[in-house]
Parts: sequence; structure tokens; C-alpha cells
Amino acid sequence: MLRNLLVKNFKRLFSFFLSFFIICLVINSNVFALTIGGFDVSRGGYFSIVNSNVYSDFRDAIKNNFDNVSLIDSSDLSNSFLNQLDILIISVASGTTNAIKPLSIEEQENMLRYIQLGGNALLFGDNNTFNSSSTVANKSLLDPFKIMITGTFSGHSTASVIDQREHAIINGPFGAITSITLAWPGWFIDLGPYAISLATSNINKKSVLAVIDSNKISKNSGKVIIFSDTGGYKSLYTLNNNLLLNCISFLSTTNNNGCEIYDTDIDGVPDQWDRCPNTPEGLYTNKYGCSFETDSSEVSGNLIIKKLSKFNGTAMLIQSGELHQKVQIDSNGHYEFNKINNEKPFSLLIRKTQDEKQ
Repeated sequence: MLRNLLVKNFKRLFSFFLSFFIICLVINSNVFALTIGGFDVSRGGYFSIVNSNVYSDFRDAIKNNFDNVSLIDSSDLSNSFLNQLDILIISVASGTTNAIKPLSIEEQENMLRYIQLGGNALLFGDNNTFNSSSTVANKSLLDPFKIMITGTFSGHSTASVIDQREHAIINGPFGAITSITLAWPGWFIDLGPYAISLATSNINKKSVLAVIDSNKISKNSGKVIIFSDTGGYKSLYTLNNNLLLNCISFLSTTNNNGCEIYDTDIDGVPDQWDRCPNTPEGLYTNKYGCSFETDSSEVSGNLIIKKLSKFNGTAMLIQSGELHQKVQIDSNGHYEFNKINNEKPFSLLIRKTQDEKQ
């Protein structure tokens, strides 16, 4: 009964979702633009996302797999710069043995505010010995999220995915990840109150990859992915390309200049269509967001829009932050889930098919 009820509700919600999506497209011609930014060469040096040769493979892969990508850079993390971004990508390293100028208190506050307002970030810490100021640079990058990094592993090493195999970063549209290769990494000694570990070093079993999921820092806050290694980035990308593309996919929600659906009372009906906006958790709702009697177990959920440029593609059922089922959307916009876990909250992600070309 519960499975049929949820599938029926998903079908009903899809027509609403599609209508809202079309409205978003008409209102905002930039809804599909993906703006990625980071430090310019004067600040980011060797690891500037926009201009560095080290990032060339990664940049090309992003442009080849995501639509309407814009890359912009800046020498500082001002609010005016951050407000233009969907994804911030910065590293503590500016060269093989050089560190960036540490983030100022104002820049740390601006970055945290950007995340709290729904922005997303891909951050690369590093070991604490590659430069005399690396410890300070690491601290300035990670302090806003109460994360601490330390140590140095010499040479290349590997890390394994242990507990979060179904997280969308680990099991995403670009493939399932079982191990990560790093080059002279550090490791996290404190993940703070928001982050969870996605991979641990095979040397000392300490975390080397972590994520802060949406809504963890505050309501409607964005996502942050943190590596403990910049990795002489070209080799890091070459060895972990599918992982890094999963990261971009995970982070590429519509934030500052697009349309986004919120479900404040987490009843499965978006706020703009919810006629009963304060439904208690655990009650089923009809298509208007108003509860009705049922003898089934409790369930809650929310609907999230991902960037997409066509209606056909992939629908992903996320339950408790893990990818639970992925199905194809046909040319009529139809999809159906049949593996819903009755005891977990659910959300729905829609994205265009990976190999679909414009």
C-alpha cells in the first residue's frame, strides 16, 4: 500500500514539477547556467580553476559533461564575487611548494554566508608541511566549517570508501567509486558538527574526503565537499576523474540565480502548492499538502530541482542522503520508483542524461 501510494504521489507531483520548471525557464533565461569560480592566478597560482594548466583536464571535462558552464575568477572572496557563483572551487596550495595567502576573517565570513544562503563549494586542503604557512592556510580555509586537517603522507597513497557507499558523490551519475588516489595528502582530525567522512586513508584509517550535505549548517544551506589533498591537481584529476565529476554533479543545484523548490514542512508537496503548510511530520498528504488518514508507517520527504536542460534524463530517489534508486525518464516525462524504503525520508533529484548532447 505504501509503495503504491508513494509512486502515485510521485507521478502526481511530476506534472506540478514540470509546470513549475517551465515557468522558471520562462522567467529566468539563466536557469541552466552553471557558474563556477575561484581564485585568479595572482591568488590561486598553479591551482587557479579558470586559468591554470593544471586544471585544464578538469575544466574540459566539466564543459563536456555540463551545459552552459561559465568560469570566473577573483583575487578575493568578496560577497559580490561569491553571489555570482553556483560552485566555489579553491585550494590552499598555489604551487607545488607554495600556499595561498590565507583567507582573511572577512573572507571566511563571506564564504560561510555564501554557503548559508545556498551556495556550494569544492575545497582542497593539503598536508601541513608543503609550505611554512600551509597550516595557517588550511586553518583559514576550513575554520568556517569547524574542520581541522593535519599530517603528511609521503608519496602517493590510496583511500577507501567504507560507510557511505550510496552517497551521491560516491555512487553518482559518473560511476561508483570504491577507492581514491592521493599525492602527499594530509588527513582530517576533526570533521566538526556538520561534515561526514566519505573515504579514509588505507594507511592510518583517518578521513581524507568529507562532505557537508545541504541544510546541515542552517536551513537551506548549500553543500561543501572537502579533500585533504590538492594532489598536484592534474594527477588527482586523472586518477579520480569520475569522482570529481560526481562532485560537480552533486554540487550543481540551482542556487543564486535560478529556480528552487522548497518543502518547509517536509510532506512531499512543494511550498508554492501546499494548502496546509504546517503538516506534522509522519502524516501522509494529498496533492494539496493536506493530511489524510492512513494506517501505514511514517514517511516524510522533500522535492529538489537539479539543473537540467531537457525533460528526459534520470530521476534519482535519495533517501536519508543516500542514492536509493535511479531510473530513466522516458520521452513523455514518465518515471516510476519501486524500491522505496518505507522508513526513510526521501527526496527526488532530476538531471539530464549524462551522454545526452545539445
